Amino acid sequence: MICSRSLHIALAVILSRTPMASTQATPAQVVRAAFQAFARGDWNTLATLVHPDALAAFRTDQLGSAVGWTLVRRDPKTRHRNIAISPSEFVTPDAIDKARTLRLAEFPGEPTIGELAALSPPDFFVRWCEAAFRNREHNPWPAMQSLKREVVGEIMEGDTLAHVLYRQQVKSVWLAGSLKVMSLKQVAGHWLILLNDDVIWNFPLVGPGE
Repeated sequence: MICSRSLHIALAVILSRTPMASTQATPAQVVRAAFQAFARGDWNTLATLVHPDALAAFRTDQLGSAVGWTLVRRDPKTRHRNIAISPSEFVTPDAIDKARTLRLAEFPGEPTIGELAALSPPDFFVRWCEAAFRNREHNPWPAMQSLKREVVGEIMEGDTLAHVLYRQQVKSVWLAGSLKVMSLKQVAGHWLILLNDDVIWNFPLVGPGE
């Protein structure tokens, strides 16, 4: 669960940077703040702007993939086979216990799976971002940070769901740029983003291979 104090601090920073009469950040303002944190690699601030459900789902996908593929690669019966895994099946206590002492070179400091599994969803998200956005050859994530993103507007769907439309400023046959959507839900009256494949691309950091 996102720390309430951290959430309020992050939102206070958003409000201090945006001229507005209201004391509550709008969905568009939260998305702009998330883009700014993403661009400068401020993963702690970005985590406070992500909805708890999205953080929990992200942890399941990434931790489950890390556990599953690590076990598959170490098993002579499966490591050379073309198989698929379900991440949710590898975040159970039994699955994590089997891989608890194994280290992951994909993360700075090569933490064990047990150490990563002990992290809360926000803390896991931060550690994953630190690993994925390192400037290394053939890493697909860092290039996404340099893209310019311009908010176009927002659409409200009821009282607790919103969608912010924005343009991804990349070279394209479409002169206006690529149009994207970032959805948000409310927590305690504050808007938090649900993530998308533009920010953050949820592709397994630990995958098949030797």
